[in-house]
Amino acid sequence: MKISVTFGMLGLSAIASAFPADLVARTECYPGTMEKGKPQKCGDKKYTVEKNGHCVKPTQELGAYKKTSCLGFCEETITAEYGPEQPFTGGACQAGTTCAISEGDSVTITNTYTISTNIGVSKRDADGNEVEEEVILERGEGYVEGGLVKRADEALFKAGFDIGASYSYSSSVSYTLTNEKSKELDKDTCGYWTFIPYVMKVCGTMTQAKVEQPTGGHLSAVRDPHCSKKDFTSNKKYCNKVPYKGKNDRADGQIVFVYVDCKTNKPKRQGQDAAYYWPGVASNGGALLDALTCKAVPQMCELLKHLP
Repeated sequence: MKISVTFGMLGLSAIASAFPADLVARTECYPGTMEKGKPQKCGDKKYTVEKNGHCVKPTQELGAYKKTSCLGFCEETITAEYGPEQPFTGGACQAGTTCAISEGDSVTITNTYTISTNIGVSKRDADGNEVEEEVILERGEGYVEGGLVKRADEALFKAGFDIGASYSYSSSVSYTLTNEKSKELDKDTCGYWTFIPYVMKVCGTMTQAKVEQPTGGHLSAVRDPHCSKKDFTSNKKYCNKVPYKGKNDRADGQIVFVYVDCKTNKPKRQGQDAAYYWPGVASNGGALLDALTCKAVPQMCELLKHLP
């Protein structure tokens, strides 16, 4: 039996990149063996920050993308985390039954994290020391002009991030069960099977070079805009979260059984798998019968309504 259900991660919007990065995981950065929540420096970086504190090289290689922005990302650390759970269709069970999910059952984790569009602007305090201020960008062409940071389209930031990150954006990542899982439930035990995906938090320096327009000369009419080699703005604490996608092009994570109260249908506070307690994993903060789940998995909701 093959059943597939697609969930959107809460509070996010689907995105895809025009410049996908290599999705093959570095062996020392597999999220299943990484300590969760601890930033790590993994393998060889695609680009490194230069002595001036900016990530310059990728801005030149990416070029004036869409002739409006020059962005480049230098990765520093990767942190393994857990993402929102994705329950299996047909994986909810009443007490006194054998609760099983079959080989071929699947879930699809839609990559809907909204990419960060923040750039840090370097300023100086009263003592003349350089400080970094995070600025929420306004809609615009995506570069510093007249001391103001204007907003680049999200696609520009995706392209800039993907060119330097180990894990890039994709429209969705699926997971298919390769072997059956089952659990015998006694007369007092109810629950459901769920998939908890790995999420990678990638942090580093996002640099934005000013877009320079060609001026003068008989070739100026046909030359394209180019990225400045000396005018930069950087956010040295730029981070994005992306669902982990392995070299087999599928999601990875943990399959766990969530115990629920047979009367209230709500997950029990004690006795759950450790991954389930990670912030943001439990559906709607732990309420099983939330609107999203009912809409996506009506069979689960109907079953749970009749649990004793």
